[in-house]
Amino acid sequence: MPILLGLSYALNILCIVHAIRTGRANYWIYILVLAPGIGSVCYLFMVLLPSSRGTRTGRKVEAGLIRAIDPDRSLRERQLEWDRTGTPKAGLELAEEQVARGNHAAARLLYAQIMTGMYEFDPAMLIGRARAEFEAGDFAAARRSLELVQEHDPGHVSRTGHLLYARTLESLGEIGKATEEYEALVPTYPGPEAKARFALMLEANGQVARARNLFAELVRTQDQWRQSLLPEDRAWFELARSKVG
Repeated sequence: MPILLGLSYALNILCIVHAIRTGRANYWIYILVLAPGIGSVCYLFMVLLPSSRGTRTGRKVEAGLIRAIDPDRSLRERQLEWDRTGTPKAGLELAEEQVARGNHAAARLLYAQIMTGMYEFDPAMLIGRARAEFEAGDFAAARRSLELVQEHDPGHVSRTGHLLYARTLESLGEIGKATEEYEALVPTYPGPEAKARFALMLEANGQVARARNLFAELVRTQDQWRQSLLPEDRAWFELARSKVG
C-alpha cells in the first residue's frame, strides 16, 4: 500500500510539472492539486496519451493500458467486425488476435474460411496461417504454408515470415537447413531476436563457441539499437548478457 501511494504521488507531481512546462490551462493545475488521484488519471488519458499517439512508444503505452484495463476489448472488437462484415481483412485480424491469445484451433478455422478464391495464396494470410500452425505444433503444415508463399509470390519479402521458416526447420530437426536460413536472415533482421534464436539453436546442438560469439555480438551492439528497442527486444539482450556472463 505505501508503494502504491508513493507511485500515485509521483505520477501526480509529474503531471503537474508537465502541465506547467507545456502551458496547459490553469484548471488542470487546480484539478491535479485538489484531486491528486483521479486528477492525474484524467490528465494521463486526456492529455498525455492523446499527445503521444503519433509516436510508436505512445501507441504501445496506450495499447498496454487498454489491455490492462479491458484485456478482452481487442478480441471483442475484432469478433464484432468479423460478425458484421465477414471480410477477409476482418477475418485475418481476428485470426491474428486468436493466435496472440493462444487460441490456435480457432485461428486455423478462420484461415480455412477466409483463404478461398483470390485469397487462397495471399502472402500475409499464408504467413499468418503458418504462425497458427507453428504455435499449435504442426510444424510440417507451417513449413508447407511458408513454402507456398515463395511458390506463388517469389518476390515477396517478409523477415518475420523468414524467421518463422527458420524456426520451423529447426523444430523439424533440419538443423543444417535452419542454419542456412538463419545465416541469410540475421544480417538484415530488424532487431536482436533472429540472432538470439540462432545462437540458442547452435548452443542446443553443440556449437557452443559459435553461439557464445553471437551472444557476445549482441551485447556489444546493444547501444546501436537503444533508440528503437521494443520491450520484447530487451528480453533478448538480457538473455544474451546472461549467456556471456
